[in-house]
Amino acid sequence: MPTRASRKFRHGNQNKNQFQVHHKAHNLSRYSDERQELIAPLIDDIAMEKIPPDHSGRPTAEDIDAIMTALNAIIALRHTLQLGMELDKKCPFEPRSIWPRLFAWMKCLYKHCVLRHGYDTKTQETAFIEIACLSHLYVHGGDPTKSIYTTPGFTSFVTEIWLKEQYYLTKYTEFKAGYSGFMFSETIAQLLTEEHQREDRVDEIIAAAGTMDSLATYTLKYLRSAISADPLDFHLIRGILFVISMCCVENGRLYGTFLRRSGAFLVAKTFLIAAKHITKPVDHDVLFTIRWAYLFFGTVPLCGKGPYWMIQSLESGLLQGLLLSCGLMKAELPSPHA
Repeated sequence: MPTRASRKFRHGNQNKNQFQVHHKAHNLSRYSDERQELIAPLIDDIAMEKIPPDHSGRPTAEDIDAIMTALNAIIALRHTLQLGMELDKKCPFEPRSIWPRLFAWMKCLYKHCVLRHGYDTKTQETAFIEIACLSHLYVHGGDPTKSIYTTPGFTSFVTEIWLKEQYYLTKYTEFKAGYSGFMFSETIAQLLTEEHQREDRVDEIIAAAGTMDSLATYTLKYLRSAISADPLDFHLIRGILFVISMCCVENGRLYGTFLRRSGAFLVAKTFLIAAKHITKPVDHDVLFTIRWAYLFFGTVPLCGKGPYWMIQSLESGLLQGLLLSCGLMKAELPSPHA
């Protein structure tokens, strides 16, 4: 991922709290003998007892100082963890050991800096970027960070933000430009790839959306927007389609909700669009868009749901998509269990 969050950001006139984190991250990655000395104060800066109290008024000077200090520390720790993963080097701290603190601060930053308006736009965006990057980094971080999957409230937390992802992409232009923008879609999709307790995570996603109808409405609206964009971003499209497919696989009632809302029509349309973009060599994101469309239609019970979903699908190009992609699926698509 890009490291644009390492730029210097200011919060009003709080000059002492400028985000000059890329220097810290550089030091942490370069001077191995000093790593522990540099890490300890940063971890202390994100102690849970330093989280500002929750109140409805404007932030106090103490709140601002705690938030800015923690945000500096979080960016430095995240850069260190990210560099370690990218360079395949041992991280100077145990990622799991600081995760509870990081998650507590992520919730604090979202509530204080993003949802409320007591901080300037640049600080809001920096806080949002760190929430997105930490969620993404820990979920994609491999076995050492798998404890995130069972963290109570984490799935609900990222789902709440994901349900507003389109809004935040409009609001935070630097986030969209510098980080591909769709990190919460990727995070939700990755959470659903882990089979252990996946059904529970789907239930949490539905609960965070409020109802099955709201979840179906949002995801289909997001998918419709994605396939109408110019140029098409198949990385985003396949992520949304995967979330739809996996949620439906795990919850038959949710599947029925999608079908009632013309989900089959839209997925078939997406399928055809992807099939028309098959090239040699095959683009990875196009390939997996087709794969998740197969997953969606492979789960539709042929009996019991009525013929209308098939009529909708045929009208939007399901058969044409199948004909265009069947050779590719046979020759190129890896096994789902590979």
